Amino acid sequence: MKLRVLSCGVCLLGVLGLGEVHAQDRGLKVRNVLGDDLQLPDYHALVIGINRYQHWRGLRQAREDAFSVAALLDSRYGFKSVTTLYDEDATLGGIVASLRTLTRRLTPNDSLLIYFAGHGYYDKLLKKGYWIPVEGRERVDGEPAINDWMPNSNLKEYTDAMQARHVLVVSDSCFSGAMLRGGRVDIETRENTWYRRAISQPTRWCVASGDLETVPDQSIFAKKFLQALQYPRQTVFAASDLAGWIKNDVAAYSGRRPVFGPMNTASGSDLGEFVFLVHDPKASAELAPSRPSAPPRAELTAPHELLPEAAERQVARYGGLEVQSPIAASVQINGGKRYSVAAGKALRWDNMPVGTYKIELSSGARTWSETARVFEGSKCSVNAFPEELRLQQALARARSEAAERAEREAAAEASARAAKALLEQQQSDFWEAQQEREEPEVEKKKHRPRAH
Repeated sequence: MKLRVLSCGVCLLGVLGLGEVHAQDRGLKVRNVLGDDLQLPDYHALVIGINRYQHWRGLRQAREDAFSVAALLDSRYGFKSVTTLYDEDATLGGIVASLRTLTRRLTPNDSLLIYFAGHGYYDKLLKKGYWIPVEGRERVDGEPAINDWMPNSNLKEYTDAMQARHVLVVSDSCFSGAMLRGGRVDIETRENTWYRRAISQPTRWCVASGDLETVPDQSIFAKKFLQALQYPRQTVFAASDLAGWIKNDVAAYSGRRPVFGPMNTASGSDLGEFVFLVHDPKASAELAPSRPSAPPRAELTAPHELLPEAAERQVARYGGLEVQSPIAASVQINGGKRYSVAAGKALRWDNMPVGTYKIELSSGARTWSETARVFEGSKCSVNAFPEELRLQQALARARSEAAERAEREAAAEASARAAKALLEQQQSDFWEAQQEREEPEVEKKKHRPRAH
């Protein structure tokens, strides 16, 4: 069973141990919920996104989803480090090496997010799920190439071995439900003491798009997950809060209801849960609320109170980016991974964080670069190699004009032939008429009586 996977292992925000500096960065609202005596953790992330598979069908949105998640974790949630593996870097060896490095490095004062966007596979025979790395084959000798893939069980082993206090896996894949331990999770209104307890207890958690189900390339679950992170309803919220916000929308649009709860691992406590802390001080004015008429508040007195709703006219903090090229080229953004664009085609990113980007294209020995600015709620279009485009347009115009001239000449020639044919026909008709008039005179002469 092949499918699109979007796995987020989120083990972030919500652990103890970073210090008063980070607590001050998060502002009074977070301290009012958690208190001044709790230290906040160092946040780390491993973000993986694969579009350009070597043996599997390519994906359109997986890498872009991963890029958007990485940008949000860095800008809005204050992650200390975000490691990214995109396309050709997301090999099985690269993924395993990153997990081993994090397992050795993380301490109980750290939190980690692991986000995977790409293909996944569920083996019904072994009842195991897998992430598909970029070089993974589909089948070997007619059987699934499971030795090329990252087993779901290996991921759980690494999360068990990690010293990080909280690990949350958010998975948009067919094997998602198999990672859950089961049982009901209460998502009723919570007081500050609940968040203090959840952030102080270790946990291994999972939020999944559904049970053993396939997931489309452009996942509604991924879209709603990103929206919930971009416009959180509270400055302090748990993974189950987030799942509760998005589950109805996901079910309405996709027919799949997200499931969530503790992972089926040996480590972790039922009392703990991953807790998100909004880091960006500007985000407080943009949180998505439920009371549009309520005036802004100076402080948040309880985590379940929603912040004032942004005005309807407020635009998103994401925009679009489109890069067009008249020739086949390799595209690079901010020195990152390279994409391929065909001649006359365009690459599009619909959820690009606002900001300035350096766009570089290369085609053989030819290079081109430009700085592009993505604004909120709008699309920025970049036309690469403008000289080549103008040359192609000039050649196209010349070809069009030559074709028009040839068409006019052909039409004129056809008209001349038609006129000549008409003239010949008229001449023929004239001589036939003349002949018909002369024939009666000849007949009269034959029958005229002779004079005696």
